[in-house]
Amino acid sequence: MENKETRAVKEIRVEGAASGKPKITGYAAVFNSRSEDLGGFVEIIEPGAFSGSLESADVRALVGHDATQVIGRNKSGTLNVFEDDHGLRVEIDPPNTSAGRDIVESVRRGDIDSMSFGFIATNDRWEFDDGQEVRYLEEVELLEVSVVAWPAYQSTEVAVRSLLAYQEEVRVDPDADGNCPTGYHKMPADDDHDSAWCMEGESHPSETYDSDQRNVPATVDSPKAPEDMSWDGDGARGRVLRWAGGPDKENVDWDKYEKAFAWFDGEERENLGSYKLPHHDIVDGELKVVLRGVQSANGVMQGAMGGVELPSSERSKVQAHLDYHLRQFDKEEENSRTHEVLELRLRIAESKNL
Repeated sequence: MENKETRAVKEIRVEGAASGKPKITGYAAVFNSRSEDLGGFVEIIEPGAFSGSLESADVRALVGHDATQVIGRNKSGTLNVFEDDHGLRVEIDPPNTSAGRDIVESVRRGDIDSMSFGFIATNDRWEFDDGQEVRYLEEVELLEVSVVAWPAYQSTEVAVRSLLAYQEEVRVDPDADGNCPTGYHKMPADDDHDSAWCMEGESHPSETYDSDQRNVPATVDSPKAPEDMSWDGDGARGRVLRWAGGPDKENVDWDKYEKAFAWFDGEERENLGSYKLPHHDIVDGELKVVLRGVQSANGVMQGAMGGVELPSSERSKVQAHLDYHLRQFDKEEENSRTHEVLELRLRIAESKNL
């Protein structure tokens, strides 16, 4: 199903029913809670999002979103799915079969520890909040619920299409003096725009973390270098340093210098070694984002060349920064493959801990 998406929550358990038979219970969705980073945006499910669908939907409970493994159905009375104050509550009466008993035991053991739901978003909205795109699911068509071992976030390209459509809606042209209206910020010319244009929302701010003053630099509105331009990370660092006023540190404009990187340590701002994941270079005297530099930084984030050590709380924001640039070059498919690799690595790591 082309527009189907899935989301998951680690809230599942086995409880005893009044009949003495085991019951699998949990939440497939939680309201008003930000999701993990889904590739440059996060998602919030609003209360009531499922209410319209639940009135008439014939919902099945599956194992791993596999339609051949049905363990409950609301029409038959073996699945109860409803909204409460917390989220989408699911109660399954699994079949008294070897497969059903195996699922119950797997949940008890913790081998299966998540609940998920498949859906089609019928009404959503987008907002730019705290330096990040946020998708609000206001109404969804519930297709199925599943018990899953790996809480995969599949088909987020559907949401990305929705995001791009929203961004297109909020684009306007600058005035005759080249200025954007209040509440908009200027974006550079790109493949879809012959000249600079205005996008709704404040410009992507540098995010400062008061606890340790580490920063994820702003997703700067820099133009793109030619897509086939080669990448020399060390050379780029030197050229950016000179562009920012160096090489003498006392002359460096650090606000300019940080724009070439995806992360730096705010406590060591004048330490050149604290700047990591460069992906911009100076081309004809101008700071430009380089596709191969973004791809290199993206690879390092996934463990290439020994990976990179970053605060765990900031990794998703750094990844969102790089994902933004991949989308600038229409590399959404590459971005999707990156997340597939991350998911596969997570599965391998979890399987080793079983």
